[in-house]
Amino acid sequence: MKKYIRIFALILTVLLALAIVSCAKTEDKEADANEETQTEKPEDNSIPVKQRDESEKYDNEGQFVDIVGANDNPDYLLPAYNVEGSTVVFLHVGEVDPPDADKPSTERDIYKITRKTVVTTHEEKLNKFVSMVLSDDSPDWMYEGYQPTLINKGYLQGWDNYIDFSVGLWEELVPSLKNLEVDGHFYTMAQRGARWDLCWYNGAIFEEYGMTNPRELYEQGNWTWETFRESALALTVDLNQDGVNDIWGCAIDDPTMFVIATGRDFVSLNNDGTATNNVESQEVARAMQFYVDLNIKDKVVYNGGDARDLFVLGKVAMFPAGAWHRMVYQDMIVSGDVFFVPYPKETKDGIYYVKESMGSEVLPKGAKNPYGSAAIQCGSRYDRLDLKSQIPMTEEEALEKNNWTLECENWLWDEFYKSDKTPVQITYDMFNVGSFGGDIWLRPKEGEPWATIAAEIAPLINDNIDRVLNVAD
Repeated sequence: MKKYIRIFALILTVLLALAIVSCAKTEDKEADANEETQTEKPEDNSIPVKQRDESEKYDNEGQFVDIVGANDNPDYLLPAYNVEGSTVVFLHVGEVDPPDADKPSTERDIYKITRKTVVTTHEEKLNKFVSMVLSDDSPDWMYEGYQPTLINKGYLQGWDNYIDFSVGLWEELVPSLKNLEVDGHFYTMAQRGARWDLCWYNGAIFEEYGMTNPRELYEQGNWTWETFRESALALTVDLNQDGVNDIWGCAIDDPTMFVIATGRDFVSLNNDGTATNNVESQEVARAMQFYVDLNIKDKVVYNGGDARDLFVLGKVAMFPAGAWHRMVYQDMIVSGDVFFVPYPKETKDGIYYVKESMGSEVLPKGAKNPYGSAAIQCGSRYDRLDLKSQIPMTEEEALEKNNWTLECENWLWDEFYKSDKTPVQITYDMFNVGSFGGDIWLRPKEGEPWATIAAEIAPLINDNIDRVLNVAD
């Protein structure tokens, strides 16, 4: 709770800073954005993707040039920004300069840009940022999560003013960026969304009891709520008939898995900068009913605090949990007993949704070198997609650096980031829905109807939404 109090205190600090802003009348957002883009474009230092002249290098399609020459995929060529020798001012949280301060911006020095770092603290970051913008000393770039207040008050500008997101370099990421789109602009971004929530399973248990394992079901297109339930029922076993289960069908570390599988979180972000409370929606009601039935009707969920330990001991068949569990399961992964799949989809004819955390980098209004910041983003994206720079490249590196096998590493990127996976932006923490965790996850298992609980907490979640979206009003 102290964490959220501290967060709201920081936002209120921003409110005080915002109070000194001139109250001059504002015009239409799009007109303002266009005007700002025109006035902030460097005349000589930068050449944006869509406005290069014929003296620039082009590929056969006249759009992109592979500056580095190290990428085998022609779809991932880089834009020819003319920013060599320029400096990007980066607002950084830390007590000392980061290791890459005042050095080339990317591993392979693609654009030959220097990063100048302005250091601040978590407590002072937003206040420092607002002060820099108001004093016409804005940084060019900073890490920051989704900040509707900064967007609504005009303290940020869209990355799409300086990056062409319609080309192959960004194609796979656009669905994720659109989850955070506001009024047609991408104000927050990352080079790759974080999709680290998995459904672990113990294949040895499935094999022992003659069951089709989740990976096989997934490859058949039949990894669904129903096959999850059927597997959990079959693998909840009381070996000696003493009334105590010796093996459990599943434990659930992330109960939101079924809500996410409907294509929503408890709160959804809208492209006009608002948010929708889904607590009383039919989608959430279906997910909660399935979760409750697994616990109460089917009795296949192990709810003890030592579920991770039981999974390691081979006493739990399936365990939806974060990818970080690989550090605990490494020996079982290497032996081939343990693997993972995405969360099951709701129906066989449905689609797979994946839980995603997205949006950590923003472009401040008044940035002096926005094209330099855009070039850094393109270079970083390129690095992540370049097959020659991907790590780990060997089995030994996979085990040493990421605590699992190369097969797991490749499976994660190949399957979780495919175009047939639809990302759902996580908002559970953003709107402090976790403060109602006891109401959401415990009361239904005690027999209370979800409709009653949802009607009670919906107004409280609305209050949280209003505070987050309108704190600076």
